[in-house]
Amino acid sequence: SRIDFETYTKNLMNIISSSYHYEEKDIEVELDIDHIQMNVNQGIPCGLILNELVSNSYEHAFKGRNEGRIKVSLKQEEEYIEMEVSDDGIGFPREFDIRQSKSLGMTLVHTLTHQLSGELKQSNRVGTTFSVVFKAAEEE
Repeated sequence: SRIDFETYTKNLMNIISSSYHYEEKDIEVELDIDHIQMNVNQGIPCGLILNELVSNSYEHAFKGRNEGRIKVSLKQEEEYIEMEVSDDGIGFPREFDIRQSKSLGMTLVHTLTHQLSGELKQSNRVGTTFSVVFKAAEEE
């Protein structure tokens, strides 16, 4: 009933990368994943959020460019887990507000973050970064 999220993330990134391989772009994926075991109640929403955010980067971040980088980080500090997906793509317009987004993907990310009792943040320093922070479930 526990998911090895380090292995799961590596496998998921391989699947997503290969599904976007048909596009003639050179997208580098960098992983920085702690060895984290999650229960199914947290692992499934995390996996869905990760899939949505990384897929969005592939689909939207590199328009008009032939190369780019996506970084996925999953770190645990004491009882909190932070998942971060960033890219060095074109970023969102300055006026974009994730809380006001009506897209199905962002609605899904918000709903799943809420299911984790987590907090979602987005920034546009270079490209786009999404961060989800939530409290790790206690081991049974």
